[in-house]
Amino acid sequence: MSTVKKPYLLPEEVTLHTVNAVLAAALLAMEGGQNTFDFSAVRVLDSTVLAFILACRRAAERSQIALQCINLSPNLNALADLYGVIPFISGEVV
Repeated sequence: MSTVKKPYLLPEEVTLHTVNAVLAAALLAMEGGQNTFDFSAVRVLDSTVLAFILACRRAAERSQIALQCINLSPNLNALADLYGVIPFISGEVV
């Protein structure tokens, strides 16, 4: 019987001050087979969150896995739109 993995829940804050630890944990989760990141708990963010998503995307591409980002907040989407990276962060990105 196969088990469905729960999405990887990101922490409340993804900013310049937290991104190194958040990225390290996310990359470990990806090495463990995780391919879905849940942004529903993220309340504090800055443009660093976009760099985080793009770094995860590059790692997923290297590993040839489909990375999915779910529950993106309106603020995150607006930031991504401002920087012109919406196609790279929404939904399935690989």
